[in-house]
Amino acid sequence: MEQNVAKIIEKNINDDEVNIGRSVSFGQGIEEYTIIEFFSKNNSGFIVMDNNFNVLYKVIKSENTLTINNYVEATTDILKTDNNISFDVFKWVNEIRENPIETNNRKFWGWSCGDSWTLPNGQCYANCCYYVFWGQVYCNVYGCGGLPGSQQT
Repeated sequence: MEQNVAKIIEKNINDDEVNIGRSVSFGQGIEEYTIIEFFSKNNSGFIVMDNNFNVLYKVIKSENTLTINNYVEATTDILKTDNNISFDVFKWVNEIRENPIETNNRKFWGWSCGDSWTLPNGQCYANCCYYVFWGQVYCNVYGCGGLPGSQQT
């Protein structure tokens, strides 16, 4: 299986020298996901696959950037920050396994924006966060005319 997974990763990151790191499988309802960490000479990150080895998400990490390909919604997001983005997906999944969280009000993957507010000068803003497996990875304030993802307030 590891050889097949390496080929899937090589194909999805356009790199032919891939080393596989940690992996973990977990289920939510009837869905089961496998997260596989990868390292190559040009990239590092992880992919998320379903039971049929379909790649659902790909995350490429660098010091201050996460590039996230969401194949489910056919979107790509690039999250940049002045601070080092530190999100250990394996630690988060293990925490979910040990202490199940209430997921009804959280986004599984992608952008979610809160209620908007308007300043006296008429400018409108909303706080939006990017979620990976129900966990907040990145949050920022956006103008209502340029909210990330498909959310528009």
